[in-house]
Amino acid sequence: MRAERIPPGYDYQEYFPGAPDLAVEVVSISDDPHDVADKIALILAAGARLVWEARPLRRTVVIHRLGRPPIELGERDYLDGEDVVPGFSLEIAELFREW
Repeated sequence: MRAERIPPGYDYQEYFPGAPDLAVEVVSISDDPHDVADKIALILAAGARLVWEARPLRRTVVIHRLGRPPIELGERDYLDGEDVVPGFSLEIAELFREW
């Protein structure tokens, strides 16, 4: 959430009444693909600017933005914060690295 979107005097103990700038959806084996797609569509429609859909079993991340086709990235690719989280970059392989 960008700081300029938080109203002055906001009580951080309360639920924020808006969409995040960036949302991350981690897909589990029990998730129905249609339910995941519907949830991501709702998040974007609510005003999120960027959604990262992490798919651990496939070791990929799908980038979603409103009005653009999804982009699937693999382990050799990098997540980029784009204009939502400027300067953020992470190799996708790091997300799925076993400790």
